[in-house]
Amino acid sequence: MDDFKRAGSELGKFAGLQRFEPFEQYRHALNLQHASDLLLRRHNGELFEVLQCRTKCAACRGYETCWRSGDAKGEVRVIESVSETKITIINKPCKPALQHFAKIEHLKRLELAGMTEVDRSFTLASFPEEQIQRHPKLFEAVNEFANDFEPDHKDRGFYIYGPPGIGKTHLMLGAANKLIDRGIQAVYTRADVLFDRLRAAYGEDEGTFDKRLAWYSNVPVLLLDEFAQERANDWTVDKMFSILSHRLQNGLCTWFTSNYAPPFVYAHLREQLELDKKIEPMISRITKLARMARMEGEDHRLTHMDDALEPEW
Repeated sequence: MDDFKRAGSELGKFAGLQRFEPFEQYRHALNLQHASDLLLRRHNGELFEVLQCRTKCAACRGYETCWRSGDAKGEVRVIESVSETKITIINKPCKPALQHFAKIEHLKRLELAGMTEVDRSFTLASFPEEQIQRHPKLFEAVNEFANDFEPDHKDRGFYIYGPPGIGKTHLMLGAANKLIDRGIQAVYTRADVLFDRLRAAYGEDEGTFDKRLAWYSNVPVLLLDEFAQERANDWTVDKMFSILSHRLQNGLCTWFTSNYAPPFVYAHLREQLELDKKIEPMISRITKLARMARMEGEDHRLTHMDDALEPEW
């Protein structure tokens, strides 16, 4: 009889271990202090999953290394609501998963904006040393921006101007690529390509033009290369004015490169198309959106022509 009692006692202990009901842990870790044992027991398995997600996800190193697999990858179990009789637990995409898929979508949009694989290859590390020596403060400021910028900083961009071939585009692309690699939504585009994409939207689905214009207007960082060098007209000036005005009003960071200092942008159009009423306010907006930086130097495109062929005539 004693042996039977001892066996029953041991079996009871084993059964207790198998149930695994860490109610006090749930109450403390999941803010369920007022939940009854009955309610916690009813949702024991789901609550264990919530607790497991909180514990393991605290050491998350990104979506690619998510400890969950299959359809559950990139999702966490969270408590949505609690009542006296029910705890509602749902699946929710985690922040790293949202960032991962947002980056994929952003890269698709970059391609639409005209950013190529060659553009993506430019880095600040490969910026010409002679230009770093010539413009140390500018390079330091751009490098600091690319590494530290966050969308809520409301930082001004840069208006980098000077003669062609001195590295303005390289510097801009190096900053853009660093921002993109950090997960910041930054869009690099040449001004002429921007207008090509807007014109093309007229032939697409209804509403595409407005969506595309809104995208350029609202992206956290817009980097406009070869600004005011496109074939401009009344329509392009009007759209650029709209984009820049919206970005200034909403504190959105905007960069420019151009062959022209701000006072001389679209100079040939002022008398020709009588656009002073839009161009002068646009220049005012540019000076508020960006810090001015003049670059100088030799055209590097002409210093790498050792393999050029001699004319045969």
